Amino acid sequence: MAEPPRLQWCQNSRHMNIRLRPERTSRRSGWVAAALLSLLMYIMPPFFHGRPVVIQLLYDCAGADPFAEEARDLLNDVPGGFEWALLPAVVALVLVIQFGVALTVRRFLFAQRWWRLIVGVFGSLLIAPSIVTAATATFVPIFFRLADPLLVRSRRQLPERASWKTECDIDNYEIEPFIDTPPDDLLQRSREVWVRQRNNKQITTLRMTGCIIAETKLSAREVFEIDFYGGVGGKAIYVHDDGDRDRNFERWWYVSSPFATPQPINAPANADAKRPALSSNGEWVGWINESGLQHHPVVILRSLKSSETITIDSQELQTERLWLLGINADAKTVLVARKGYEEAVLLDFAGNLLFGPVTLGPSKESVVQRVLLRAGGWVGWYGEPTRNTVEWSLPSGNRKYAVQSGTQINSVDASPDGRLVAIGTDGDFFGSRIESMALVLDAATGAEIFRKYFPRRCWVKVAFLGNEFLAYSSSPHNFAVGGAEFKILRVPK
Repeated sequence: MAEPPRLQWCQNSRHMNIRLRPERTSRRSGWVAAALLSLLMYIMPPFFHGRPVVIQLLYDCAGADPFAEEARDLLNDVPGGFEWALLPAVVALVLVIQFGVALTVRRFLFAQRWWRLIVGVFGSLLIAPSIVTAATATFVPIFFRLADPLLVRSRRQLPERASWKTECDIDNYEIEPFIDTPPDDLLQRSREVWVRQRNNKQITTLRMTGCIIAETKLSAREVFEIDFYGGVGGKAIYVHDDGDRDRNFERWWYVSSPFATPQPINAPANADAKRPALSSNGEWVGWINESGLQHHPVVILRSLKSSETITIDSQELQTERLWLLGINADAKTVLVARKGYEEAVLLDFAGNLLFGPVTLGPSKESVVQRVLLRAGGWVGWYGEPTRNTVEWSLPSGNRKYAVQSGTQINSVDASPDGRLVAIGTDGDFFGSRIESMALVLDAATGAEIFRKYFPRRCWVKVAFLGNEFLAYSSSPHNFAVGGAEFKILRVPK
């Protein structure tokens, strides 16, 4: 009688020295054993606060410990209102890693040598907590950053209103986010704005019409942007950044254009050499001198074209802590912060008070780089514990505009005729559910006439180029998310 085919095949297999695979029952047992052994990853060291690292991670993300540092770091990438999604996201990632551990363990269960079995299984289990920690810190933020626009867009309070005609779409540039510019409107009336190239960080100016970008030798890698003051025509003063922590902040340089060779500026004796101001036309530089021959503070102006010097002596300057905010050489005025920077006053070169003092907010916030002079009035902005506010006093009206809670103000500008006020915001507060925005308001009514959304966590800057054009740029904190944009729009009449 012939032998059954299966037995014959098995005999041939043994003769060929081929190891038979486990039967279905053995495969099922292997999966069960691997799944059970993979559970050991939850109790493997290291230990934090007496708990294994994986258990502690789930404990923190469940909100059981409100002071958990890792959970707080992860929540920075979670839009407000979606905090509940953090734990499911972490649990899903942990389960995926556990499945990978089970696959690895099952493979080692059928190792022919016992030492490979022990080293492979327990090595996989010991490594698993580190993989969970690294993967959570890497992939959970990436998930929320990619999902952020969809999650936040679903909670918009108002629709986008951004149908203005585009005059220029500029690649690889942004409005310079850090430098100081004069508070008067000469830059705006000249249709110029200081910009920075995104890649090599070169600093220069853009001029309308035609969106002409000036040739430059200035680079943010060599210029200390926080100590940079730019006027019209590319004229600027700045502190050179040589990478030395002990750089000399009293040593300033002047350029007559972004492509010109820098020239050193020597401050007068007893002047506040760390905080000079450049006139908006770029032809004068000034300092506060708090202990000169007059034995009380004065403003000293020096021409960059000649040796002419002007001293402004005024009763309005006889207070503590002064800061020269701006010089308008054409109008012969200076804007000065005083009384601990709580007030701003506008003086003429003879020391007479033209208007002011301007104060910001009920608690008198600092006016430094937060007051603009437009059309015979002013625009300012300040922060409060629960919101940020833009306030203005212009010929068209006096108004306040409260920016949505959960955002910070990146920039404010007003058209030279005082008709429009523009605001750039950044939704980068912890737990914010608000996208970054560029807004334009009617100064007479405070009503919004333009609203453009960008991903949450974008640095949005705005600037008027004359009364006819509005420039805005968006620079995301993480360029992988997208949202980088720089456009110049024509303002409707």
